[in-house]
Amino acid sequence: MTVLARVLAGVLGLAYPLLVYYGLANWSPRRVAVVVVVALVLLAVLRWRGLDPARVRAAVGPLVPAVALALVTAATGDARALLAAPVLISLVLLATFALSLRPGRMPMVERFARLQEGDRLPAHAVPYTRRVTQVWMVFFAANAVAAAWLAMFASYAWWALYTGGIAYAVIGTIFAIEFVVRRIRIARRSAEPA
Repeated sequence: MTVLARVLAGVLGLAYPLLVYYGLANWSPRRVAVVVVVALVLLAVLRWRGLDPARVRAAVGPLVPAVALALVTAATGDARALLAAPVLISLVLLATFALSLRPGRMPMVERFARLQEGDRLPAHAVPYTRRVTQVWMVFFAANAVAAAWLAMFASYAWWALYTGGIAYAVIGTIFAIEFVVRRIRIARRSAEPA
């Protein structure tokens, strides 16, 4: 995948709530949906270019649900399908983290920790990463409920504020706290006499 496609995917993903809010404040839901579909199809083409067939599905697959939601809005004129994207993302992340807790699998937070620590991640930190993975699951479930409630009952502004700002701040805070706590726990445990 090209660097441009990665950057565009990241920017569009993070800015999605704000872009949808701006679009719905200025245009009809159908027009916003058409713009979203066109943007996602262009992004899919950028992601597709240069990939071998085996990797195309992984690169383009995540865009399919977003296109489907936008097509529902384009067909019905109901903006709630566009507003459902953060709910869908939270549910997919919840499932991903939950599946990583199955026997024989590495918990998702352990994967993140090993990216930072490598083989230096001590065995005593593994149960901790399992518990933190469970904390993330609770967050993703709560986030899905909050985003769904806002999509159904709140103004576009409140939906955009939460999904495009507050949720990101909470995610960043959880990441930062977990990183610091993990470092402290590992350091304390490693300093204990054997």
